[in-house]
Amino acid sequence: MDIKEVAKLNLLSPAESQLFLFEERVGFFNKENDLVLVSLEDFSTEVHHIKIKAIIHDDLLDIPKEEFFYRQPFVGFGKIFFPRKDGYLTIIDSSFNIKEINLGQPLFSVYGLEDKKHIIVGGYDKIFGLNEVGELLWEFETHGEVYAINYLNNSLYISSEDNYLYCLNYDGMLNWKFHARGIISSRAEILLYNQNYKIIFGSYDQRLYILNLDGSLFRQFELSAPIVGNLLKLNDKIIVPKKTAGNNIVIYERDKVAELNFGTPVTSKPLEFNNWIIFGGHDGFLYLFNLSNPDKQKKIKLDSKVLINPFITKDLLFVLSNKINIFKFE
Repeated sequence: MDIKEVAKLNLLSPAESQLFLFEERVGFFNKENDLVLVSLEDFSTEVHHIKIKAIIHDDLLDIPKEEFFYRQPFVGFGKIFFPRKDGYLTIIDSSFNIKEINLGQPLFSVYGLEDKKHIIVGGYDKIFGLNEVGELLWEFETHGEVYAINYLNNSLYISSEDNYLYCLNYDGMLNWKFHARGIISSRAEILLYNQNYKIIFGSYDQRLYILNLDGSLFRQFELSAPIVGNLLKLNDKIIVPKKTAGNNIVIYERDKVAELNFGTPVTSKPLEFNNWIIFGGHDGFLYLFNLSNPDKQKKIKLDSKVLINPFITKDLLFVLSNKINIFKFE
């Protein structure tokens, strides 16, 4: 697989969110409270200013900045939903009309259930269930920040700073909760294991956990560093990024664990394209390796380390460092 850079765009202001696709454009929010959209056709940019009603300074929040500062917007129902650190959920439609919902505490994560027409928002110590227009339906109290949300097998899985993975119904009723020995920031994924579904996630306690659907522990594997970022699920394989300069990519497959050493901490969630795994490193390189032959590797020098997850749409790869780097797969 060949990859070449096709555009490099200046950032007028550093990004404050992960990348997403909206109306055939790749977008992100920046620190000037702008929505920036990049055309997939000619890579032209357009900027929409978002008025902020209140500001909570970063130093007032106990947040490891590189790991949780860059929130992931949800795109669905023809709208963008962006959780903000000032406590507002911003909703933007295709005509760029803006609605803001004040949920009263810093917000970390958002997830949409399009079949239920529900929006789930993770806050400082609560989970909020809203309908598609932003009306509050329910609340569920945690004891820590909610960093990740997923909807698997008709249940919500909530990853929290209080060391718990919560399993809820979509209406906010608790099914069970599992206590790990460290913060859970990675999003839970579902895995087929010997014809039975399991839930898998990582924790700051350096463990990869596998649970039965009733919340009981099935397996756990101790790794050599905290698991901070989101896992990448590929059929029966799980790719685990680690923020350590030693073995920093783990491949889990059917109770076998293989570790790869790229010599730098992983600073983004891995992505997959045509059997190649792609991730950003702390050393300012973009790394690629072939999943079938991990010794087959490539790396591309960027302007700075990659803190925003790379984003793939069609045959284009968007990478944010100090610039917007756009690559084309060939």
